[in-house]
Amino acid sequence: DKDLAAQLAESSTIFDTEKRMKALHDLAQAYHDAAPAIFLIEMIDLVGLGPNVKNFQNVNNAYNYTTMTLSN
Repeated sequence: DKDLAAQLAESSTIFDTEKRMKALHDLAQAYHDAAPAIFLIEMIDLVGLGPNVKNFQNVNNAYNYTTMTLSN
């Protein structure tokens, strides 16, 4: 959507905190109203962890194995 892209580009040039917040709020509302996608299914994510798993993070269904540790 060219209008939303223009709004996004414009919002990145605003340095006044309150004006930028207003511009981003307006952009989020416009994006919501445009409804560019319809989510037809609900994803359910089940994760089972033992008590020895430490530093587990699930960010958007991606697991960071480099920070995850196991204790004895």
